[in-house]
Amino acid sequence: MVFGDTRVSGTLVSALTAHVVAGKVTSMHAKSGIAAVNTLYGSGGVGRDLLSFVDFGTNRSMKVPATGQWGGGPSMAAGYVTMGIGSNLFFGGTDASPFFFLSNIPNATVTVDGKPLITSGTLALTP
Repeated sequence: MVFGDTRVSGTLVSALTAHVVAGKVTSMHAKSGIAAVNTLYGSGGVGRDLLSFVDFGTNRSMKVPATGQWGGGPSMAAGYVTMGIGSNLFFGGTDASPFFFLSNIPNATVTVDGKPLITSGTLALTP
């Protein structure tokens, strides 16, 4: 997954790419700012590498400009996909790792059971 631009400890992290296998991050790199992520990740302990949540926005009346450093941003906007790595206590989970990273996935495409839910950042029409 390739995250949108966001800030970590004041540092711009651009296009963080996380490779995920069986729900665990196996590697990460970014166009810029990876050192800020790695500093926090290094002290993250158990659970730091787990895909912790996925959020699909469904509010069709909310519009989000395509550009910007949104991070988790306005995740309720239709077609907006936000994902997190590490701690998920804020979402009712049990991963208490000190490491937590979340951001949006710009122009995401998501299918469920072979049917499009989100295509290029646009929420599919309901049948």
